[in-house]
Amino acid sequence: MTISNYHLAYFQVWSARNHLSKSEIKCQKLKKHLEALISIFGLNELVKDAIPLFESGYYSQGHLAHLTEGINFYTKALRP
Repeated sequence: MTISNYHLAYFQVWSARNHLSKSEIKCQKLKKHLEALISIFGLNELVKDAIPLFESGYYSQGHLAHLTEGINFYTKALRP
């Protein structure tokens, strides 16, 4: 994966959060679900490309577990 792909994934998460914060969605429950979906997408992108991040030293032992916990947390929040 290239740096431009990483930047694109970051921009997608940033743009979605920015758009959601400025939106006029009145249903707070829907807004929370959309925020959770954006978070899951971002965390999945980080997990998907974790090997280069470990090799570069950006991640240390235990980071992957935190990312997985975050994904599980937001997934549980979406379930009725």
